[in-house]
Formats: sequence, C-alpha cells, structure tokens
Amino acid sequence: MRKGLLYAVLVTAGFCGCVEDAPLIVETTNKVVVNCILQDSDNQTLTLVYSKSRGGGLYYEPVQEAAIKLFENDTLVGEFVKAGSRTWEINFRPEFGANYRLEIVMPDWKDIQANTTMPPVPKVELVYEEHYIKRFSQIDQQYSQWLFVLNSTFDERWENFFETPQINSSDRLLSNIATNHPSADRFNQYGNLGDVIGTAASLPAYDFYIRLAPIIDSTIFDVEANYCPTCFVVFRNSSPEYDQYFKTSFQKMLIYVDENDPGAWFDESVVYSNIENGVGIFGAYTDKVFVFGNAEIP
Repeated sequence: MRKGLLYAVLVTAGFCGCVEDAPLIVETTNKVVVNCILQDSDNQTLTLVYSKSRGGGLYYEPVQEAAIKLFENDTLVGEFVKAGSRTWEINFRPEFGANYRLEIVMPDWKDIQANTTMPPVPKVELVYEEHYIKRFSQIDQQYSQWLFVLNSTFDERWENFFETPQINSSDRLLSNIATNHPSADRFNQYGNLGDVIGTAASLPAYDFYIRLAPIIDSTIFDVEANYCPTCFVVFRNSSPEYDQYFKTSFQKMLIYVDENDPGAWFDESVVYSNIENGVGIFGAYTDKVFVFGNAEIP
C-alpha cells in the first residue's frame, strides 16, 4: 500500500467525530465483528457484522438480529436500535469518568461483551500562535492522547465556524506535523519538519498523528505544521482500549507504506481487540478542538 493510499485510509478512518471511525483490520473468517466508539455527543453508533470468506476473499455480512445493551457503572442505560444494514444507534451522551459495558446477545452465538471508560476533556490551553507554530500548555494527563491537524474549508459551516467548530470529511488531514512534547511516542517519527517544509524549526516530525503518553507534571510545548489559513488542531483523550486499537491499526497500515520495505513481506503486527467472543473494538474518546483562522470569511 503506497503512502497515498494510506492517506486516503486515514482520512476516511475518521479521527473526526462526524466520520466513521478507523476500520478494524480483520483477517480471519467466521467471526462477529463489533465496532463502537463512544463520543461526547447525544448519539452513539455501533456496527455489527459477520466476517465471511468467499472465493478466497473476505467480505462482511450484516447481522440481522441482536439485542445490544449499554450499561453505565453497571446500570442499564438503554438498547441500541437497528438504523441500517450494518449500523445500530442509541440516543445517549456518556458521562466523563464513567465505566461502560456493552452486551450483545445473538441467536446461535455466544454472548458478546466488552468494557471501556469515558475519558474527560483534554487539559490543554493555547499559549501562543503564529503561522507555523502553535504553543500549548498542558497539566496532568491521565489518558493517552492523539494529536492531529486538519486544514479546513469554510463551506456551509462558515457562519458559526469559530463559535461551534464542526469537523467533516472535506477537511484535510495533514501528513506532516511536529512537536517537542516530552511524552510524544516516537513510533511514527521520521526526522525533522524543517526537512519537509523548510521554513519550520527543526522539531521531530511525525506521520499524520502524534501519540502523547500520560504525564504527571505540567508542560509547555509547540505543535508545528504547514497550517492553512483556516485549520483545526485536535487533541483527543482516548480510553486505554481505543488507544491500543488505533495505535496497532496505524502500525499495521504503516507497514505497507513502502512497497520496497522488506518488512511489508512479513507482517506480524496484530490489531488490538477487546471484544469477548468476537473481534473489534469498544472504546471511547473526548476531543478538544482549537480553531485557527486568517482567511476572509465569505
């Protein structure tokens, strides 16, 4: 898989709340595949399918009948209702810090269960900004965090663009971002941003996302990128389950970036799953979005 295809996969993977979340990479058949990421919104979505084989290939078959219950701190909050061939929905907003359990009962299948915790809003504040540099302060961070930058167009959102930031699939995920954050996970670090866009300072650069491990002490750090006149800088607090799921999914995708990389021929990476009697992910995240704009609003 070339880098352009990786870019397309990651954009549609939806590290934005309004787009589908990163697809689970499933390479086995005859499994029930569950994907549910709780978000700080009034509606939660779940996908539920069977993985099947046909003609030597893999395809997904929708589950037609299931009872899907959501529990908050061991108290039932409601059931998911079928909303499409693969999707189920529930009108519910999670509470920060609460524990959640997902239970799925299907005919002729063992009961499915998974657990996660809803993380709070990231404790990050803007300190300073110029074109290539955005400086932030951060106090203690209990959860792992994913940082990314989206260059945006105004389109139909321009009227309330800065008051109520709305991210959608037309916003462009930047492939090169940099930071000097002390807890940055260097698994996808590849050099310095100055080598890519020239005018930036020589901070360590990363492909698409920067994973920030939990910290105890407060810190001030920079985020550098070739920002467009209007853009989003997003900090995403992630439950431990979502954090492991996205990192392992991303690592697996990165293996296929360079078709000349010998590592592509012996992929041994495994995508994390926390679904009992199935595969997939039940996790949660909470975003803090910073909007920057120098362009003239229509």
